[in-house]
Amino acid sequence: MELCWMLRKIERKRALRILPQYFLGTFVLSLLIALLAFCGTLMGKDEQKQSKAEIALVLNDNVELSTLGMAVLDSAKSTSQLCSFLVVSEEEAMDGIANGTYHGAVIFPDRFVDDVVSADGATAKVYIPRFGNSFNDRVLQGLVDAGGVLLSSAETAFDGVRAYCALYEAEGAQRSKLIDGVSALIAEYAMSREETFVKDTASGTGTINAVQYYFCAALVLLLMLGGISCGPLLKGDTKAYRDQLTHHRIGPLRQLFAKYLAILTLFGIWYLVVFVLLGGLFFVQSELFFKLFEIETFAQLLVWFASGIPGIFLASAMVLFVYTFAANQIGGILLLFLCSILMGYASGCLAPSAFLPSALRRLGETLPTAVMFLMLRNGIRQIVARETVLLVAVHAAFWLGLSCAVTKGKAAWEAR
Repeated sequence: MELCWMLRKIERKRALRILPQYFLGTFVLSLLIALLAFCGTLMGKDEQKQSKAEIALVLNDNVELSTLGMAVLDSAKSTSQLCSFLVVSEEEAMDGIANGTYHGAVIFPDRFVDDVVSADGATAKVYIPRFGNSFNDRVLQGLVDAGGVLLSSAETAFDGVRAYCALYEAEGAQRSKLIDGVSALIAEYAMSREETFVKDTASGTGTINAVQYYFCAALVLLLMLGGISCGPLLKGDTKAYRDQLTHHRIGPLRQLFAKYLAILTLFGIWYLVVFVLLGGLFFVQSELFFKLFEIETFAQLLVWFASGIPGIFLASAMVLFVYTFAANQIGGILLLFLCSILMGYASGCLAPSAFLPSALRRLGETLPTAVMFLMLRNGIRQIVARETVLLVAVHAAFWLGLSCAVTKGKAAWEAR
């Protein structure tokens, strides 16, 4: 038993010896992840700027209508970021559709407004060459029809005012006041996006903000990817050394458990350092800390810290299994990197799960990275769920059991 305690002490010292290497590797990975996220943000902005659709408008109506319509389109927030409108002739519009200059064209016939307000069924022609006669055409056609409905409703309201004035013999200033009041109401209704449209905003990060979401995701990924630096600790023993330990009644499973405690020590120190830095930011820049993480008190920060501790046990078990399963140190590094990225992606650590296919999202919910991610997100929301803690324990026991099974199998194979 004393030899077992001595082995565990030796393994912990070996872990502390590679601590600078581990911190350096984790720091480099942090910079790479931050750089990729920053570049992705810049690319997303550039892509958004370049993705405006060129729409040709053919307005066969009076000049006042064309000027007013273009002013409304240019100032509309709902279209200014998506579309660029150009008033052209019908011939230029069709040529642009044919050669790909325009993404679409809307041709309004002569007396379009007059036909709409008189309920004669005016129709605007919509051309979208990239999609043909598809659902997109019908959507744009529906928007045009919706404008016609607004005009028809406005004309109906004016007819009602005129009928009211004729019935009650309202003349002069009273009649003008009623018409102006109805015009103001119609304009307010037609131009108000809140009245005309209902916009529901769905957040891919759930009930936490983007900073909280991606910080928790980074913690999970760095815990997993930080195991890359553990290669010398887990796969650096020679067969002669392992046989010597076995000769002194320290079998493969006891050796494995000593390795697990060493990884746990390494990960625990890194996790503690992260939250010590967060605590320093909390005391030095409390306003900035609250703006980023929405945590007001130090007690809430401690709850968040405690919520991630079970994840350290699970991450250590996962790293131990990967290196136990791998044939050598290089194989363990490659396998751990691949598993960390794939599981992180499926768990929503790289992109919110709401943007993933439903089948992949359901698969990701069963992975250990998803459980660690959930623990940290619950902690930042000051939620400690027993079911989640139990799930983490089950995952850790499962991967430790697999590590033991693989170790016993390899030992039996070498003893043949």
